[in-house]
Amino acid sequence: MTLKHTIDDALPLEACSVIEQAMARQKPFGDDSYILGQLQHCLSERLERIAPNLPPARELLDAVAQSGVRDLHRLFAEPTLRSAIVHAHEQIVSGIPYGQQNEGGLRLVDCSAVFTAAARYVQEGGADTPLEDGSLVPLGPEPHHGWIWRDEHPNDTYGSIFREVVMQRYGTLPCTPSAGSIEMLTTGCRLLHDLLPSLTPSALHHAQIIAVVPPAGRFIGVASGSQFHLGGVIFLRESPVSPWWVAEHLLHESLHHKLYDFRHGHSLIQLNDMVDQERPVVTPWNSSRLSGANRWNTTRTLAAFHVYVHLALLATVAEHRAPELEEAYGPLSDMLESHRARARARYLGQKLQALCWNELGAAGHALADWLHSLLDILDPAPAPAGSTVHLYLDRYRNETQQLEDNRAESPDRWASVRQSRALLVQEDIASTRVILHDLDARGELQRLDASVARFTEQELGDSYPEIRRTIEACLTEASLDGWRMSESGRCDAQVGDMVDRASDSLFALRTRIPAAVAEAKRRAVDQHFTKSCADDVGRFLAVMAAHLPPAAKVLEIGTGTGVGTAWIVSGLGARTDVDVRSVEINEQLSAVAQAYDWPSYVQLENADAKTVLREFGMFDLVFSDAFPFKVDNLGLVVDVLRPGGMLILDDMSQASVGHPSDMSISTLRQELLNHPGLVAVDIEWSSGLVIATKRPYP
Repeated sequence: MTLKHTIDDALPLEACSVIEQAMARQKPFGDDSYILGQLQHCLSERLERIAPNLPPARELLDAVAQSGVRDLHRLFAEPTLRSAIVHAHEQIVSGIPYGQQNEGGLRLVDCSAVFTAAARYVQEGGADTPLEDGSLVPLGPEPHHGWIWRDEHPNDTYGSIFREVVMQRYGTLPCTPSAGSIEMLTTGCRLLHDLLPSLTPSALHHAQIIAVVPPAGRFIGVASGSQFHLGGVIFLRESPVSPWWVAEHLLHESLHHKLYDFRHGHSLIQLNDMVDQERPVVTPWNSSRLSGANRWNTTRTLAAFHVYVHLALLATVAEHRAPELEEAYGPLSDMLESHRARARARYLGQKLQALCWNELGAAGHALADWLHSLLDILDPAPAPAGSTVHLYLDRYRNETQQLEDNRAESPDRWASVRQSRALLVQEDIASTRVILHDLDARGELQRLDASVARFTEQELGDSYPEIRRTIEACLTEASLDGWRMSESGRCDAQVGDMVDRASDSLFALRTRIPAAVAEAKRRAVDQHFTKSCADDVGRFLAVMAAHLPPAAKVLEIGTGTGVGTAWIVSGLGARTDVDVRSVEINEQLSAVAQAYDWPSYVQLENADAKTVLREFGMFDLVFSDAFPFKVDNLGLVVDVLRPGGMLILDDMSQASVGHPSDMSISTLRQELLNHPGLVAVDIEWSSGLVIATKRPYP
């Protein structure tokens, strides 16, 4: 059955207006003035706590008190000052030493410099932010509009600290947008105002800086972004594609910041160290990227639920009003459709209740209930509870579009992987045939077979997008209602498995990840294991393995699910003369890794490396990927390294400080660099590497 979503099904504009007023003004969750007032109060209280130890904090508090201005939320909500307050509070009050905060942090001397600059600004009558010195571009003319970052801003106190905190978080800096990009941003902002005149100011009030970023660092493949630990900054990709795209992403990220600001003063989430580590919610419309990237923790699930309910309103209004607005803003495009936003919101709300409810605080429960009440109006006829087929097929459709874009944009690359793509086509066809057969959907099975028969075996790889379109159509038509494959949900899991497998294979093909590595990554996701070596490190291991002399021996300490082992095997290619041994102390992980069909020269063992290492002999290449073993047993590892052999340790980055192991890692780094029997280099790259060669002679 094909689902039809038309304007006739949409909520009337009058009802949308009522919902918008609640989202924009209802206290506590919609009222931006209340939220920003609470944020200013919380940050001021933190300043009070650190003032006895940091005189510039007292100077700023005194300047604020003497100014007589009660509402200084623009000053406090700006990312530079709030970062300085948070980082100083962590070091002085919470007792977290500098360098061990989440993803870096600011030195107290830098925090003091920011407080001094802010105090001077207030003393001179300022009520916005010292970051705005005329070098930034306003997003719009109203007080709630933030500033578009330009790199022309001088490297003064605010400018240098802002750049530092962004670099720590994202590994790259925002760029100066072109005149065309600035025009697109301001036009998209005007469109957002036209669509949601009450909600837009309430949301944008929380976005102080709009930064355009190049596809580098953590922004590779990212359309937009924001972080709780870098409040007030919206990041948007270079060259936004349309005003409609800008409007959606401005609202999306501003809403995240609205919730971040609310979170500072309310108990959204239980204070539990495991809340952010556990990721119980799988989002079917997102790719796993072979890393479990579509598995979300409670915090992210609540934040996304909050956003998607609001986006459902935005898209509903946009679909109503597009005919009258398209002359000014171009055709409605690049915006999430309302029925998809509603479906995602409904799914996330259900998962919050089923999997995350005990992790929410009192305010989190109240917020979820409030959002559900709004969603019930926006989505009066939701998909049956627990249904996921429509969400998985959303991902399948989106990735088909990506394939079509790749074919058009990079024909040479497209042709070069034709054979690999043909294998993916055949896997998708086989999986779909099984599903249609199990459903007894004979008509759709015949349709699929007829469509495939039009192509020769050689043409299959080039026609993958067309075949995927047919597969999607056949599965949708064979379904009960577009949401489930049958009343009982039979075959729903098969659809999800097919989409997951196809998605993982496409990601591996696009990122040139070998098949054995991809399988090991899938095992890691299934085991909720997140400590595998980074891909950059894996590729380096492959290079080193390819360079090994004949009859060499390789040792890996910390198999995990076999990701590092697979990278080493990929580097060896067709060679069989090398002996590869990998040791894992965790019995379950070792068993999972051993279940894979490894080449005969690979031996995986479940053992404590401390007790068996000396029995293994000497090695030409040792990769130590197990904590705390690598910290406590350097001497043992050096002993089994052959003279001239190479030792590689990952996860040694100074930027990863914030883990209880960090001081041990720092000590280990110095031991390696100063070891008399090693020639070592510390490379701040990927997760951080220390590479050492054992001296041939004492």
